[in-house]
Amino acid sequence: MARIDEFKNKQQEKQKQPKAPRKTPQKAKKMVGESLEAAPSVHRRPGLDETPLKSVEVESVEVELSTTTENAQAEPEKPRVELRFDGSELLRATFPKAFQLADEVATDWIHGGNFEKIPVDNPMIKVLAQQGLMKAKEVETKVLTSPVTEKVLMKALTVGLKVQSFFKKG
Repeated sequence: MARIDEFKNKQQEKQKQPKAPRKTPQKAKKMVGESLEAAPSVHRRPGLDETPLKSVEVESVEVELSTTTENAQAEPEKPRVELRFDGSELLRATFPKAFQLADEVATDWIHGGNFEKIPVDNPMIKVLAQQGLMKAKEVETKVLTSPVTEKVLMKALTVGLKVQSFFKKG
């Protein structure tokens, strides 16, 4: 906010300063006419004014660009995950904050985030929820990458294929 106020103050100071008198169109034509007389070989194209302008006044505007370390290191925004199921629109209309929280948690869960953007008002609850979700995500990755889980999933898949083949025969 301080930079915005500084910018506004500078703009107000510039507006208070007296501006140089602008040249009238007649003076501009005289200047252009003088420059045309000094340069005898001017190529004119049809459809344009007889006197092209030699110089144009341009006012400069100062623009301050600031980048903080957060903005410089920020990753591109990942696509949001939105929970949808039968009746979710009705529930979302009834409990918008709960669905906003669920969508934010699901987005961070899928994209491996750190759950810092959880929309919770109480900072203590936010920290506790963040720690709990990080621990749950860690447990999930350990379970899914363990060799025991792979063996159990393979056995379940083979049993499912046997049951499917049994029903196709019968």
